[in-house]
Amino acid sequence: MHHVVRYSLLLINFCFRSPSSATMLKDTVTVLKEAAGKEITIPCATDESPQNGVYMYKQDETEKKLLFYFYKGGNFTLKNLAMGKVILNGTLPNLNATFLNLTGSDIGLYWCEFNFEDKIKHSCATWLYVTETTVEKECPENPENYYMMILLIGCVIIFLLCLITFFCVILKVKRSFEYKKYTPSIQPSDPEYVEMKRSNLDSQATPKTFINPEYQSASKLRNK
Repeated sequence: MHHVVRYSLLLINFCFRSPSSATMLKDTVTVLKEAAGKEITIPCATDESPQNGVYMYKQDETEKKLLFYFYKGGNFTLKNLAMGKVILNGTLPNLNATFLNLTGSDIGLYWCEFNFEDKIKHSCATWLYVTETTVEKECPENPENYYMMILLIGCVIIFLLCLITFFCVILKVKRSFEYKKYTPSIQPSDPEYVEMKRSNLDSQATPKTFINPEYQSASKLRNK
C-alpha cells in the first residue's frame, strides 16, 4: 500500500513540475505490474504519423532520465542506464520497449516523446511497478520417502515420551513404598518387645526397689 501512495505522490509532483508533462498525462496512466527477475514490454507508440524520431524517458523519485533515442534512419542509441536492459522492436512510430531482468530500481513512470520537425508528441505514460520475487518451495524428489521419514521421526518421539512417562511412574511408586517402609506403625505384640519394654520400665524404677530385703531386716534389728 505504501508503494501506491508513494508513486501517486510522485505522479502528482511530476505533473506540477512541468506543464507539458501534465498535458502528456491527461489520459489515464497505464499501470503494469511484474515480478523481479521477469521481463515486461512497455509500448512506445503514437497515432500521429509521420515522426522523425523518438526519445524514451523514465521518471523516478528524484529525476527524469533518458533511456534511449531512435531516429527514422534506424539509429537506436541506448544510454548507460538502459545498456543491456532494453530491447526495442517494431517500426516508427509504433514501437515496443522490452525491459529484461526487472529489479526494484526499474520502478517508475515511463513515456516516449516523438518529434516531427519542431513538434513534440507524447505517448501514453506507463507506471511500472516491480514486485518482490516469490521463492518456490522445492518438493522432494520422492514424496513417499519424505512422508515415511516424517512418520518415523514421529514414532520415535512418541516412543521416547512413553518411555519417560513409564520411568517417572516407576520412580514415583518406588518412592511411595520407601516412605511407607520407614513410617512408624503400631507397636508389634512381640514377646521380645514386651520383655524389652518391661526391662526399660524396671530400669526407671525408684531406688527403693533395688534395696536388698536382708539389708532392710538388719537395719531394723540394729535400730531396736
